Amino acid sequence: MEDSGTERLYFALPEPGKGTDFGNRIHRFFEKIEYLEDFVVPADTPPEVLAHFDSCRRNPEVVELLSRQWGEPWRERTFETVVEGRWVSGCFDRVGFQYDEHGALCRAVIVDYKSNDFQLEELPELAAHYHGQMSIYCRVLAKLLNLPAAAIGCRLLFTKWGLVQPVR
Repeated sequence: MEDSGTERLYFALPEPGKGTDFGNRIHRFFEKIEYLEDFVVPADTPPEVLAHFDSCRRNPEVVELLSRQWGEPWRERTFETVVEGRWVSGCFDRVGFQYDEHGALCRAVIVDYKSNDFQLEELPELAAHYHGQMSIYCRVLAKLLNLPAAAIGCRLLFTKWGLVQPVR
């Protein structure tokens, strides 16, 4: 569906190699987690993936993001839509939902898994690097759910350190 008035937006894809393969393994592992409180680690989990998971499950903020508190999550949900005149394709790693007392959707949170190998002092710069991606994801989700962007939280989950970084 080509529209000459629509600008297509792509996110930078990493070069194929070790980092991409490891990131894919992290995503496949975390995709299996519906609710952390019910999750059983598969026996064949590679030690390097398990190390990232162990870092995450020690952080109460991560535990909360992956819990039932956020309703039935979307996991690895792809999307394609037009936002502000741009065709956007992507994949939400995880989206959680909260509902009001009448059962109406009132809040959502986007969790994007990042398996980067970095030092803690690099976190602010690394989080800033992903700001554009998360901003677009927020606008896409707001459009898909008919929610105001202010009702959507965006979190980067740096799995190596088990750190959650809010992004807006």
